[in-house]
Amino acid sequence: MKLSHILVGVVFIMVHVFPALAGAPRTLVWEDLAPSMDDLSKRFDHLTDEQLGTLNEIYSLKEWRQVVGDKVVVSDDVKGEIAALEKKLQAQNLDVRDLVIKFEAAMSEYNRRSNQPVRALDDKDVRIPGYVLPLEFDGTAVSEFFLVPYVGACIHTPP
Repeated sequence: MKLSHILVGVVFIMVHVFPALAGAPRTLVWEDLAPSMDDLSKRFDHLTDEQLGTLNEIYSLKEWRQVVGDKVVVSDDVKGEIAALEKKLQAQNLDVRDLVIKFEAAMSEYNRRSNQPVRALDDKDVRIPGYVLPLEFDGTAVSEFFLVPYVGACIHTPP
């Protein structure tokens, strides 16, 4: 093989193959778009799944408020459900007040993180599989859309 053939091969690889590899977008999965929450869940590793579910139910019920006139109120029925769930955890020798405070703080941080973009992906070429859910049209062209992970994904908005 002649040296010129080898040089042509090396130049071809340098010009065509390396740039294509360097510029190939990284393929993401949907979980790559979510910030890590591991540190939040570790606060509750000592709880069983049932206990964590009860704590989550208490949190959800506390968030269920009604506006009556100019006041925000929690119904007596909801207060009773909360008290029964707290009693259930107290019977298991758990410090319910401390757990609820920690859970509320964790949920607040979860909500804050969930609304933040993943800055590590800024200015990166990426690909993500999904389906286009059209929202607005300009004639026959889609002018606004959601990219969803699977067909039938709920977007929490009416069509």
